[in-house]
Amino acid sequence: MRKYKTYPEPAGHQSWLHRTRNWLIVGASIIIGCLLIAWQPWTTAQPSSPVTIETTVTATPTPNGPTSPAPETTATAPTPEASDPTTAPTSESASFVMPDLVGQNLQDAQDTLQNLGSYLLDQEDATGKGRPQIMDRNWQVCSQHPAAGTRVQVKDMVTLRAVKNSETCP
Repeated sequence: MRKYKTYPEPAGHQSWLHRTRNWLIVGASIIIGCLLIAWQPWTTAQPSSPVTIETTVTATPTPNGPTSPAPETTATAPTPEASDPTTAPTSESASFVMPDLVGQNLQDAQDTLQNLGSYLLDQEDATGKGRPQIMDRNWQVCSQHPAAGTRVQVKDMVTLRAVKNSETCP
């Protein structure tokens, strides 16, 4: 039986296995980074409805001196029965009045529609270049369909056409 002599690899030279492992680590790091950017865990959620805080101050006399105020603070959330036509739909009415979203940040416009119960949203590049809106906060709404003031069913598609914040609407 013939023995083959093995030679050590030159100094500073990595084997095929080490090079492959290094490329897999780099590739996995890039994929994880892209997923974190798309997920955007560092953004803060906007409150879905405003809260009204009312403060009432009453003065109570003390036996030996001036009166001292005793504040009472209560917080109330607005009720859906309010006269605002853009309130979230109830179970018996699956429609809402389309708000005017032109000029708003694309992400804020989407949040507004989702708070109203509309999740069938489409977004397009208003310049016609077909660019995808990856970071919605970097885009502003130029036009919308259906138009503002229209009664819209929550099952209807809403289309928002937008350009980047640094661009002007066509």
